[in-house]
Amino acid sequence: MMRDKRAVSAIVTTVIILALALIAVGVVWAVIKGVIDERGESADINARCLDAGVEIDSFRACNVAGECSVTIKNVGARTVDGVRVALGGAVNDTEELESLASGDVTFTVTADQATKEVTASAYFMADDEVTKIVCPNPVTQKVPATAA
Repeated sequence: MMRDKRAVSAIVTTVIILALALIAVGVVWAVIKGVIDERGESADINARCLDAGVEIDSFRACNVAGECSVTIKNVGARTVDGVRVALGGAVNDTEELESLASGDVTFTVTADQATKEVTASAYFMADDEVTKIVCPNPVTQKVPATAA
């Protein structure tokens, strides 16, 4: 009778050890999967940004009413979801243009008459379609010295 109890005890111990091993493998897998998924999305965005290219075709100084004319051109091989344009380096003066496929778009924005610089960056929408991921390669152009 004593022999049977020891045999059951060994089986229970083996089952518990196997269960703990499976739990440990599950935890490690969850951590590794999270890291892989995060790196994969980052690599996808970087690949998109390599194929994207925006250029400031022209930038005219702001008039007395604060209206500035900016022409942005898509020179990349990919349609960008939008272009973030900052006037004078101020974040709050950002205009966002939706979907720039090819060619160029001219628009007028309102800014301080003293604005002498415009910066443009392509951006893509993240998978959640809410978050805008701005490419890390902005282009900047200053008002030509001869402009009034």
